[in-house]
Amino acid sequence: MKQFFMKPTHKHRLLPNVLLAFLFSMFFGVSAFAAEETSVTAPAGNQNYSFAIDLVVNESVSYAGIQFGLTLSSEGAMTFDSFTLGTDVSRATAYPFIASNGVHSFGFWTGANAFQGNLKVGTLHFTYMGSAPQTITITDMMVARVDSDAKTSFGTKKASPAYVIHVSRGGGAAGGAGNSGGGSGSSGNTEIAIDISDEGTPLAAGNPFTDVNTNDWFYDDVMYVYAQGLMNGTGPDAFSPQLPTTRGMIVTVLYRAAGSPPVPGLDNPFDDVAGGGYYSDAVKWGAANKIILGYNANTFGPEDNILREQLAAILYRYEQFCGKTPTATAADRTFADENRVSDYAKGAVNALVTQGIINGKPPNLFDPQGQATRAEVAAVFHRFLEAAE
Repeated sequence: MKQFFMKPTHKHRLLPNVLLAFLFSMFFGVSAFAAEETSVTAPAGNQNYSFAIDLVVNESVSYAGIQFGLTLSSEGAMTFDSFTLGTDVSRATAYPFIASNGVHSFGFWTGANAFQGNLKVGTLHFTYMGSAPQTITITDMMVARVDSDAKTSFGTKKASPAYVIHVSRGGGAAGGAGNSGGGSGSSGNTEIAIDISDEGTPLAAGNPFTDVNTNDWFYDDVMYVYAQGLMNGTGPDAFSPQLPTTRGMIVTVLYRAAGSPPVPGLDNPFDDVAGGGYYSDAVKWGAANKIILGYNANTFGPEDNILREQLAAILYRYEQFCGKTPTATAADRTFADENRVSDYAKGAVNALVTQGIINGKPPNLFDPQGQATRAEVAAVFHRFLEAAE
């Protein structure tokens, strides 16, 4: 039996205790959804109104993580502030991820099928401003499981829509949809939960990228970082594995891996990093924690393609920051072009090579000034995150 629902919780003001029910069943490996619509009514006036919604999942088959997509009808008047892990999954050493790139992506992951049953997996935090009605929609979900060969499979479950929460100002009615009804005003206490059986139904494979195929050497790496929200596509169905990766992208991946911590009070030391960019918060965080260094005190070069030795240096600093240093699994290696490795990066290159995180290139080259492609970066982060567990 499977049950999947969200309910508002209290934060700064009392909210109606409205439970948003979300149902799905799978047919031939493809999910079909039924959805309930519900409403949250904020107090009258135009003050900021913060509220939270618990996310609870009941899965009969164990899984390693779940990813969700979220859209807001009018950003600026409604913000998605954060996703925090629930105690039921944080005990299993899961960590959250949040990616913001027009359409938000959030979820959680651990390296094993650690989750099963009825679990509070996290809480979504929102702030509502202004007076115009807003709508929160979660439009898709992807479940990740690890098979007996330690490979990750992805089951994509899409809905149109899956969850809908209407948010408005003033008034007392919080409407419902469907046969089960909804909450009503501040006194409502309606809960909706409908179970449907889908035990034993296989998940469909979910690879959204037409340029990433199962026979590509980087297939598992791309699927891994995508499932965790660390790297998104370059388009609706493209990953662009051979494109170079920029310095701004690298620090953003690390920032997401760290859980996208808030950055209020952190300074941006670089003149070439404008506020509001997708990497702005990541750069503040990375600079404050000495994970990234600029070319000089005022220049970071976020749009520059990252060099392989730069990638090694930044990832090595991140290892020191988070205290997760993979065990060395390979002997020290001498590359034919090791004299081309810059002094600042030599220790990092040696450490990551012996850890098995970064490999050389034929014929016995490290290629320190070579650019790191998106496929190579996906592989490096896949190796690191699995080795650091």
